[in-house]
Amino acid sequence: MSGLSDLIRGALGVEDRVPGIPPLDGALRQNDDLERCWPVIERLAELDDVAIAADGDIYLSAGRRILHYSEREGSHRIFAEVDADAGGLAVISQRRLAACISGRGVVIFDQGVPMLAIKDAGGTPIRCATAIATAPDGTLFIAEGSTRHAPAAWSRDLLELGASGRIIRADPASGKAEVVATGLRWPHGLAITPDGKSLLVAESWGHSLSLYSLAAKDLVERRELLTNLPGYPARITAAPGGGYWLAIFALRTQLGDFVLNEPEFRKAMLAEVDPDSWLAPAHISSAYDPYPWKSPYAATASPWTESVHAGRIRRDGAIKPWAPARSYGLVVKLDAEGQPTASLHAGANHVRHGITGAVEHAGGLYLACKGYGVLLKSSNLPGLERASETVQKRKTARERIRTFLAAQSAGGMEVAPKTFVHLENATKLYGGTAAIVEINFDLREGEVHALLGENGAGKSTLCKALAGAIPLTSGRILIDGQPRVFASAADALKAGVAMVYQETSLAPAMTVAQNIQLGQEALLKGTRRLNIEMQQFLASINFGAIDATSVVAGLGQGQKQMVEIARAIHFGARAIIFDEPTAALTPGETQRFFELIETLKARKLGIIFISHNLEEAMDMADRITIMRDGRHIVTDAAASFSRERIVRHMVGRDMGGTHYTQIGKRETRLTTRPRKVVTVENLRAAPLVKNASFSLYENEITGIAGLVGSGRSEMARVIAGALKRDIVRGGVITIDGKPARHTTPAAAIRDGIVYVTEDRKVDGFFETMGIDENIYLGALAGSGAKRIFVSKRERAALGKQWVERLGIRAIDLRLRVNRLSGGNQQKVVVAKSLTQNPRIVIIDEPTRGVDVGAIAEMHAYIRSLKGPGRVVVIISSYLPEILTLSDRVLVARQGRISAEFTGADASEHKIMMAAMG
Repeated sequence: MSGLSDLIRGALGVEDRVPGIPPLDGALRQNDDLERCWPVIERLAELDDVAIAADGDIYLSAGRRILHYSEREGSHRIFAEVDADAGGLAVISQRRLAACISGRGVVIFDQGVPMLAIKDAGGTPIRCATAIATAPDGTLFIAEGSTRHAPAAWSRDLLELGASGRIIRADPASGKAEVVATGLRWPHGLAITPDGKSLLVAESWGHSLSLYSLAAKDLVERRELLTNLPGYPARITAAPGGGYWLAIFALRTQLGDFVLNEPEFRKAMLAEVDPDSWLAPAHISSAYDPYPWKSPYAATASPWTESVHAGRIRRDGAIKPWAPARSYGLVVKLDAEGQPTASLHAGANHVRHGITGAVEHAGGLYLACKGYGVLLKSSNLPGLERASETVQKRKTARERIRTFLAAQSAGGMEVAPKTFVHLENATKLYGGTAAIVEINFDLREGEVHALLGENGAGKSTLCKALAGAIPLTSGRILIDGQPRVFASAADALKAGVAMVYQETSLAPAMTVAQNIQLGQEALLKGTRRLNIEMQQFLASINFGAIDATSVVAGLGQGQKQMVEIARAIHFGARAIIFDEPTAALTPGETQRFFELIETLKARKLGIIFISHNLEEAMDMADRITIMRDGRHIVTDAAASFSRERIVRHMVGRDMGGTHYTQIGKRETRLTTRPRKVVTVENLRAAPLVKNASFSLYENEITGIAGLVGSGRSEMARVIAGALKRDIVRGGVITIDGKPARHTTPAAAIRDGIVYVTEDRKVDGFFETMGIDENIYLGALAGSGAKRIFVSKRERAALGKQWVERLGIRAIDLRLRVNRLSGGNQQKVVVAKSLTQNPRIVIIDEPTRGVDVGAIAEMHAYIRSLKGPGRVVVIISSYLPEILTLSDRVLVARQGRISAEFTGADASEHKIMMAAMG
């Protein structure tokens, strides 16, 4: 084993030789949709494929049996028994069924009786038939994974690089068969296009989907539709409404890809180690099964109880790239061109369904889950529910979601929504200064009511009054038409009103489960039972990816906010107020939040939604209320608002032609490349920065875009000394041609580098200090001088100067920063950094949680920073912001810079394509 061990160690040390595996992003992003499916039939050992006849009868291949299930009768029976394992199925007619039989070719059954066997093609026996497709003229097309191995030995075929797969054309009447394509890498799925002119072929080892023309006798005209899939594709079937369903039963890993591309390593491994024990993707799930009594392996020498693999591909949401692949729950909806549009995942409880077949019938999606031994049915029409993460497509996705929800509730009488909460002539004074004045506001059951306005407009004050956090000076609150006075947030919660704040109020040392039940603890309930109940509750609201046993202190900001939301729902709130709920969420978490909103609406909960993202408000809200200077301006249906109308009411004047309507449109860019100031070569900072190289130029704004987790912020933090690069092979950073290695932010500040953090609340300012104190501390840090005494007069003068320069709105310079609105807090962070007069300015998410007025001011100031000798870098998740400000755009992907565009050439489509690979 020593030679093999040396090879393994060598493999793990040579990262650049490992092919890239695409992440589950875009249409393939992870979700828990399959957790909402229900089992039709359970305990199906060796389940492999599912086929549905025109009358709705279902046929299943499970080991040496083919089963017939009638959903009308709710029962199943044995359709046929065979002497080897059955695999792919195809319905030829109402009475006839074709099935792949291991080592026997394809057998055609008539009412369960075997009538014809197709055993060879081209003089070679058919040993490994994997899938069947029926053409409109009745011709059968058969996929054969390998000419050397049976289906059960596919892992060995993988390691021997068996590109011996074939496509066979057969006549179901005579049994004559001919080979029409060879050299395929384990073809596992076939589908005929609706026009009958082409054949779709999914190759497991090729991780690809190809289209073959049926015009010629041999399938020589091939066009690749999908390449470099993140997993191993199985069967593909046509969807009745257009497009296709593609099952992916296991995810790829870097270890598997390395072995496939290293013949010496593969040869040694085959000679010394059983590939099934640690490398090959397993059809059968060996992950923890929360329902073992339902598993078909519960009463056997069960794979589900044995750790047949050395590692797990996922643990607590993190990918372990060197772990072996294992079965996974993933089915992808493709459009008519074979491109992914949506996907369903099973991510909760680490159950790996190992989906090998998917077929749609009468609005339901039936899934053969070989890893779990169960036939699932999905009723949520995932192709209609999934929404894009891009702003441009959210509107269409929202309309599809509403259409689906309307269809679910069709047939009932329409009833006018009931008003649950009403705020009447509400006024709140602070020391004689009015925060809100005579506000009238109402929330109906089952609606999303967006509350918009600039920072300081009174939105948060209004909502805190509704949530019982502050008392009103005058006016009253009515719940179900009855006047109520809330002495505390607990009183409001008892009345059914909850508020989820931007800053979470969780107990960090307690677990997720304990936080959710905090205040509702039951006596004599054990920790184990509590964890199980809370995990089930989280899964029921689409938050199943959060582990109920995790300690809150170890969660990310987005996950903490999701726990906060879950707690409000668990307390039985009838109205939930969300204050900037998506500001700290990743795009994937944001999309899940939107889907949760739709679920809450369906339960007749009322939602108040405060957001500075106008696209989100117009997309998600049923009604919109706009406030300005503490007063109510307008309330109307969301459909009646445009961006221009919202902004006009928010700022009190027509903003046509300014930043508000021009966002995303470019100014004139530089035509000549200025002097290079910063050069980054092969930068590495495990685990997110991997071999990144780029340059930064003076008198230019460089935008860095990329998905969350792409390493974009980490690259900037290394330059600014806030994150250390790898000691060995960490790369080289040069500034003005001289090598620089800043191990602390102080060292970077002395060299004129500042980094404005993306999370201002965590490490952007001292929240209990005043505005002037924060700004003055930034100046002291930049001066490098050690002072025993500081000047109050100097502090006040500097604070006043920057308050005026950036338009920070505050009654007093000594006001604590945590009392400011989000936009003004952001301005304080920027002022604290820029008072150091830096020559390299890096601003991460400059306008996160900032209203449109502050955005305009912030953008204007960022543009003013550009000048001779100064480098400006902005990092943003909002592509229109990147396009508006940047002279040059860098795109980060998987720890590297994957693309570079000039300001004139950049577009949202190009950036997203480069970010997603």
